[in-house]
Amino acid sequence: MRRIFRSFLCLTLSFLFLLSGCAKTDSDVKTPVDSSEQVTKVDKDTEEIKQTEQSEEPEQTEVPEQTVTTEQIETTDQTEAPKQTEAPKQTEAPKQTEAPKETEAPKQTEAPKPTETPETNNGPYVAPDGWYKPVFTTGAVGGGGYNLTYDVMGLKVYEIEKYFGLKPSTWGYYRNTNISYVKNFQSENGLEANGVVDLNTWLKFGFTEDAWYNLGTYVTPVKVNENSNRQQYIDAFVQTANSYLGTPYVVGAAGKPGEGVDCSGLVLQCLYAIGVYPDGINPVQHSVEEEYNSRLMYADPKYKSVSYNDLKVGDLVFYGRTWSNRVCHVAIYVGDDMCVEALYKKVERLPLGKLNRDYKVIGYKRVIAD
Repeated sequence: MRRIFRSFLCLTLSFLFLLSGCAKTDSDVKTPVDSSEQVTKVDKDTEEIKQTEQSEEPEQTEVPEQTVTTEQIETTDQTEAPKQTEAPKQTEAPKQTEAPKETEAPKQTEAPKPTETPETNNGPYVAPDGWYKPVFTTGAVGGGGYNLTYDVMGLKVYEIEKYFGLKPSTWGYYRNTNISYVKNFQSENGLEANGVVDLNTWLKFGFTEDAWYNLGTYVTPVKVNENSNRQQYIDAFVQTANSYLGTPYVVGAAGKPGEGVDCSGLVLQCLYAIGVYPDGINPVQHSVEEEYNSRLMYADPKYKSVSYNDLKVGDLVFYGRTWSNRVCHVAIYVGDDMCVEALYKKVERLPLGKLNRDYKVIGYKRVIAD
């Protein structure tokens, strides 16, 4: 660029010099130009050229272009660090930990559910006045050596029925069919044919003397003590009922699990398990005197009436026939609208509202006070 500029300047000056030499006027001839003046002019022009060349130094160095480019490159390289590191994407700490999902402590504990019954962790159960007071020693029932006469029920009658193959046509009552079979048996075995089963006839059937006196006198051992709380009473009551599941239904019976019970006989054995001995009721009385002990239980003032909405596990449910308001059946409530009871052929779990609709609820009673 400088060379071009110099060449151009020299050519221009030379051209001007030639023009000035060729175009002389008369005055120029007459008054010759002093060579010193020309030299002075040339010197001035030379100085102007030098000054011009010096003033054009910035164009020679062009420092701004070089420095700007370097700074831009350095600045760009230094400031682009976020794109290279991208620290937020690499760490993403919240997604990796997710502590709340791993722990979920509230679902694991759920403390209120195991303690739904407030009385569970209370002290020993104490029956209030007007309720049955528990007895912590297992009682005994005497009078098991009774004869089988008309209308007697229970386990001894059940054994005679099984011997003759009469079950279930006689339904557990010692009545005319049983008596007729027994008379024939007595005649064939040299016994007085009166149809009454006494000890001699019993032994002739091949049964034992021990069974004669003790069959039908069973009392469930007490399963609570003076330190048991209310929930433990309920557990003992319901667990005893469950131990009878599958036991044959035998009218007027209150035997061991597997021997035979009816509805009130089952409830009676469950009451014995919590140390409750109802007034006027026992297994022998049930077989000899009264089939419908369920009516006596419902009328007993020491069992307290409750409503359906207040029904709790361990309460008693009393039924009557759909055409009658007299109690003829009792069941043990075990929750979820289900009962354990002896109603048809065996002890089983049945809906509170019976499937065949032959029975209706008369009322509900509580055995163990709140």
